[in-house]
Amino acid sequence: MPREPYHTVWAVFVFGWLNIYLLRMALTPILSPLITELGLTFAEAGLLATAYFYAYAGMQVPAGLLGERFGRKRVLVAGTLTWAFASLLTGFTSSFAQIFSARFVAGLGMGSYFGNDRPLIAAATPRGRMAVGQAISFTGGGLGLCLGLVLSGLATEAWGWRAAFILLSLPSFLAAAAVCRFIREPASVARQGWAWRPYRALLRSTDLWRLYLAQATNIYAMSVIGTWAPAMFQEVGVQGLGASSLYASLLGLAALPGLLLVGWGSDRAASRGLGRKGVMALAYAGVAVALLALGIALSVRLPAAALGAGIFLAGVFLWGCYGPAYAVLGDLAPPEVLGTAFGLCNTVAFVGSLVAPMATGWIRDVTGSFAGGCYVAAGLALVGALLAFSIPPAFRLAPEGARAGSG
Repeated sequence: MPREPYHTVWAVFVFGWLNIYLLRMALTPILSPLITELGLTFAEAGLLATAYFYAYAGMQVPAGLLGERFGRKRVLVAGTLTWAFASLLTGFTSSFAQIFSARFVAGLGMGSYFGNDRPLIAAATPRGRMAVGQAISFTGGGLGLCLGLVLSGLATEAWGWRAAFILLSLPSFLAAAAVCRFIREPASVARQGWAWRPYRALLRSTDLWRLYLAQATNIYAMSVIGTWAPAMFQEVGVQGLGASSLYASLLGLAALPGLLLVGWGSDRAASRGLGRKGVMALAYAGVAVALLALGIALSVRLPAAALGAGIFLAGVFLWGCYGPAYAVLGDLAPPEVLGTAFGLCNTVAFVGSLVAPMATGWIRDVTGSFAGGCYVAAGLALVGALLAFSIPPAFRLAPEGARAGSG
C-alpha cells in the first residue's frame, strides 16, 4: 500500500500517545513502594493516582475550545512540553503533596491532546478508513502502557522511582518536536467566526450523551486494571515489581489486536450499510465478561498466568471500544466544534478514572481482595453495552442517526 499523507499524521500521534501512556502508567508500578515509603493506605494511594485524572478530565473541553480558537497544533505543542517538564520534575519530589501537584500539572498538559489530535486525524483520514485511522493512531497508547509498566518497574528496582520518572520524561520532548515538524494546521470553520449554535446542539444531543456515558464505563474498567494490575499479581503471589509490572503490561500488548480488529470490524460493518454501534456494544459486553472472569480468578487465587490471560482478554475489548466509538462521535458531532465534542466525551468518560482507582482501593482495604472491584467494573461495562446499543436507531444494526442539531 503506497504511503499517504494521513499515514504521517497517524504516526506522529502514535508517538504522542505512546509518551502520554508511558508517563501515565509510570506511577502504577511504584504505588506499592510509595505505600511503604509514605505510609499510605490503598485508598490514599488510589487518590494519589487520580491527581493526573482530575487535571486530565478537567482540561478536555477547554483544550478543544482553545484549539478551535487559536489552532490545534499550537495547543498540542504547548501541552506536550507542559507534561514533559512536569514529569521530569516529578523525579525531584519527596512528599505526597509534591507528587500530587506534579502529576496534576502533567495531567493538564496531557489533557490538551485528545480534543485536538482526534479532529486532526478525522480531517486527514478518508471516511472509509475512519475507525481504523482513529484506532491505529491510538495504538501508541497501548505501546506506551506496556512500556510504562515494564520500564518503570525495572527502572524503579534498579535506580529508584525518581530516576524512572526522569528517564521516561525525555522522549516527550521529541513528541513535541514531531508535531512542530510534521503536522499541518487545517483550515478551521470555527476560527472564521465564533457561533453559539453548534455548541448548543452539541450539549443537547442525547445520542452523543449516550456515547459519552458508555465510554465512562469503559474508562472505569481500564482504570481499575491500569492502576491496580501490578498489585493484583502481587495478591496472587508474584514477587517483585519487575515481574508484576511485566505481567501487567499485557494490558498494553492487547491494544494492537483490540484496536485493529474491532476498528476493522466497525469499518466493515459501515461499508455494508450497517451501524458501528453494534460492534461497539459487543466490545463493551466483552469487557464485562473478561472483568467477571478476572474477579473469579482473584477470588480463587488462580496462577499468575491465568490472571495474565484474563487481563489480556479484557484489554482486547477495552482498547477495541475506542475505534468505533470515536468514528461514531465524528459522524454525530457538528464538524465545526469537533474538538470540543471529543473533549467533552473524554471529560465525561474520565469521571470513571476519577472514581475507579480510589473506589477499587477502598474495596481492597475492606475485603482484602481486588475481586470485588473487578465485579463492579464488569457490571458497569454491561451498562455501557446497553447505552451504546441504544444510540438511535435503538437496538438495531442500522446506521446511527444524523449529526447533532441537524434536525
